Amino acid sequence: MIINNELLKRISIRGRVAFALFLLEQIIAKNDLFYLKMMIKYIKEFTESRQLDEWHYKIEKLTPEYILNSEYYELKNIINELDFKNLKQCYYNLPEDVLMLVEDTIWIGISNLYGDTGEYSKGSLFYLRRVLLHSEKYNLEYPVFHNRFSFFEGDGWGAPFNYDIEKKTFIEKNR
Repeated sequence: MIINNELLKRISIRGRVAFALFLLEQIIAKNDLFYLKMMIKYIKEFTESRQLDEWHYKIEKLTPEYILNSEYYELKNIINELDFKNLKQCYYNLPEDVLMLVEDTIWIGISNLYGDTGEYSKGSLFYLRRVLLHSEKYNLEYPVFHNRFSFFEGDGWGAPFNYDIEKKTFIEKNR
């Protein structure tokens, strides 16, 4: 499914993270990627957080690129050893497109964190487009978020929201 770029531009950065997370959750469910479910918890904190610098500190160390090139002692303040080992093994065994989907979902939130969002946050839009590209072959349901999470709210970031409630609302409306 091709989504109009102008519609994507209207989605806040928090909404873009939620959009990508919604797709990632579907792939996790369809492919029974149990250990990847723990990443959902960490990523969705972005949609609720008012302290995005704290979220960034934690999440940047949980990206596939970082985990695959790290040892546990580097992350012991963020994740327990068993979860680290399981996540590293999970990342190691993931298909490249799913691995990139996880990485790009995280980068939607990180890309404009310490800079100006500009007209429509080119950085986060770039990573959202990549998420859509990586997820195309999975025949997923796309959320309609362009009317819900306006880019014109909160200087492009959008207001914090509870991802689980919004996801439930979207699913119930589309049954």
